[in-house]
Amino acid sequence: MISQDMKEAKEKTELTSVITNVDGQEVSKIHVMRPLPASMKVKQCLKYFNSEYILMTFLHWMGLLHESENRVLFGVFSGLFILTTISSLIMICIHRNSDRLKLSLLHLSTYFLGTLIWLSMRRQRKRLPNLLRSVSKSQSFFFTKFQKVFFYLTCSVPFLCVTQEVLKQTIAKTTDFYYIYGFQVSFYVGNLVNSLAWILHSFIYPTYANLVGLLYSLLCLYVCTKLSLITDDIESCSAQEFTISRQRDVLGREAEIERLVHCIQKIFSVPSFLIATAHFSACIAILGTLIVNSRIYTKDYAVLNQLIVVFLSSSGGLLACLWAAGGIPIEEDRFKDTFRRKTKQRFQLVNGKNERCIQNQILEKPTFVLSGCEIIYFRRSSILSLAGTVLTYTILLIRKN
Repeated sequence: MISQDMKEAKEKTELTSVITNVDGQEVSKIHVMRPLPASMKVKQCLKYFNSEYILMTFLHWMGLLHESENRVLFGVFSGLFILTTISSLIMICIHRNSDRLKLSLLHLSTYFLGTLIWLSMRRQRKRLPNLLRSVSKSQSFFFTKFQKVFFYLTCSVPFLCVTQEVLKQTIAKTTDFYYIYGFQVSFYVGNLVNSLAWILHSFIYPTYANLVGLLYSLLCLYVCTKLSLITDDIESCSAQEFTISRQRDVLGREAEIERLVHCIQKIFSVPSFLIATAHFSACIAILGTLIVNSRIYTKDYAVLNQLIVVFLSSSGGLLACLWAAGGIPIEEDRFKDTFRRKTKQRFQLVNGKNERCIQNQILEKPTFVLSGCEIIYFRRSSILSLAGTVLTYTILLIRKN
């Protein structure tokens, strides 16, 4: 009986608390445990499907963030990259006597480059969190609708390829067994192994390269947005209000952006070069394969669709990097031109000899252009020349074959 009373009293104290009313009397206040509204539950669930959240989770799983590195996941992904590299070496040995050896080597090299991209990003895992922390505070570092579409399409490439491969093998079943690396296995085991191989290879390239390229593009677009905001502030300011204190504020904001650009260059110099090289090689290999084996692929629509998906993903990733990184020098030139015009208008009103020092600090600095290992310079003007280079090298490889 006593234990039951104690239990009831405990339940009562959990649901009530004593407060004092206006008259000084103690009154119990009931706390009702209200369930969360359905809309809030939906929002909490949708958070895990947010593209920014998925990208950060991906970076964490890949061991690219030193502060939250998971050794188990790092070991798993290390094994995946090593398996892909070994598989590519085996395929090179198998096709060493092929008539299209150069195109095959060019295609298989993309998987080696994908592994090198991962290793180069691993080397920057201590710097990358600091960079992401500095830009994540801003509201402008979020995916646009177009970027979200590109992100989800990039993530779906492995599943698109494996779905087409499974449907092709299942519908056109002509044998009850497979030969995998010289070993005979059953149809379903062979289909499973081929599906896993497709997912693995498609993840290493082009999915992983495009995800790193997407992060690189987002950071470049963030810099472009910050520069554009400074330029708009200068344009909206009158010549009289553009005092020396205002100019110093602009100089400080521009210096902060410059430090950010140098940090991006330091982290992504090698990965961006490898990404551009991998996309360049893939575009040449796929174009050459489509031209040389056009009769075969007109009958085999599944393989044709797979090649088209990879080609669009590769060319789209390369264009995204060039467009985003190439926007920085354009925005910087626009910023300098606006600053020059505004200071010129101010010099016509006041004799600002002390202000010329600030003007020289901004205008005399060279325009910063992001590059990949100081070999490939990312400018939007190089997009057409790059397309011509891809076609030229494709024709040369086809003729030599």
